[in-house]
Amino acid sequence: MKERLIQFLPSLVILVGIVVTISLYLAYFLKWSDRKDIADDAVWIAWVKTKKIRLMSLLAGILNLNIRTPIMEELIFRAPLIVVFSKLSGYAYLGLGLFGILFAVTHYFIPDLYFCDFDNALKRSKDLKGFGRELDQEIKNNRKIIRRIRILKVVLTFVLGVISGYFGIKYQSIYVSAGIHIGWNLLLPIIAGILTYLMFNFYWWIGCYKKQKACQNKELAK
Repeated sequence: MKERLIQFLPSLVILVGIVVTISLYLAYFLKWSDRKDIADDAVWIAWVKTKKIRLMSLLAGILNLNIRTPIMEELIFRAPLIVVFSKLSGYAYLGLGLFGILFAVTHYFIPDLYFCDFDNALKRSKDLKGFGRELDQEIKNNRKIIRRIRILKVVLTFVLGVISGYFGIKYQSIYVSAGIHIGWNLLLPIIAGILTYLMFNFYWWIGCYKKQKACQNKELAK
């Protein structure tokens, strides 16, 4: 085990270094966005609407969601498996399944704001408290959709966990598992959009089918 830890130490150090570097940038961004001259709530809301903060928020979001978070999750959930198992085996598959379930369950409790209209919430807000209330209302209005998305996300993250862990163990590389995870997160909005569209169309088709059946039964009853 000691030899394997030494073997993977360089890649672990490099990945941790990437996480720390991005974390420092995000800390700077949060500190910069909390300056005294925009401490007033109304001024903050107006400032958030500007293109400058949108661009910086977009960059921070990409670095956080598509690079830092995937690497952190791979270091937590897949690196131990890659270090422990030198090849795919029965115990390795068991580990992939268990860690995949744990990985998926943790994602169920992450807040989902995919269907929240931030722009309209900002337009209707005059201060931070108002923005918070509007955002809460957006979440309540889309509660059913968000619940379905959470269930779908659990399934998708389990699949991701197994796939990234499988290839990480197979090629004995944490870089491989992290690369798969980063690529997945980059493509996830497209995949989620397609699956959501298909899901909504499925429910719509079921609804139309039930209505058609009900009408046919009424006609037969006459």
